[in-house]
Amino acid sequence: MTEIPAVVKSAAEAFRRSQDSKLVRSLSDSATRRVARGDLRVVEPPVREAAAGTRRLCLVVGVDPAADFAEVVLVHSAPELATSVDGVVPSSTTGAPYCAVVQTDLRGVAWTFQLGRLVGYLDEGSLEALSSIALGNPAAERAQGNEIWSGSALTGASDGRWTFKTDEGSALRSLTRECTAAFLHCGTVGEFDPRLLRQG
Repeated sequence: MTEIPAVVKSAAEAFRRSQDSKLVRSLSDSATRRVARGDLRVVEPPVREAAAGTRRLCLVVGVDPAADFAEVVLVHSAPELATSVDGVVPSSTTGAPYCAVVQTDLRGVAWTFQLGRLVGYLDEGSLEALSSIALGNPAAERAQGNEIWSGSALTGASDGRWTFKTDEGSALRSLTRECTAAFLHCGTVGEFDPRLLRQG
């Protein structure tokens, strides 16, 4: 076995550190920027839900700056709980310190002021791969060489992931209830991409 020269090891380590610092700097510089499509952000519960609700991670899939709301998809960090409609995105793709499991079936609207710290970012190619998963075509994103993958289908209430998914749905409703109610009460309906909505 050939020994790697110390100078090569040192150069490789220096390069890795420089890439890591660029990523950290990039995320910290953009932490104060406006909410944008592709952002992985912490979503805070609205004021009325603050006592009972908890903050969660979400992916921003659309923004309406005029109405101050964003269309979001709930995210978690446990790949072993991914279902066939969840896209597992590696940290190397998002810049987050962990894998992001994007739950394409848990989608809603939240006020932009609910969206806090920027954790990572997904480019348009990654968002397209997630759309393929949402449409039930996970082979399409693999064919494009994307690192995003999906889990297996839920098999019913006996599936250990069923309760987790139910709890995730409750968390999403808690986070999006106020914004959704405001639009329904005022007669304004958010625009959703019908291709990404799936019947459960």
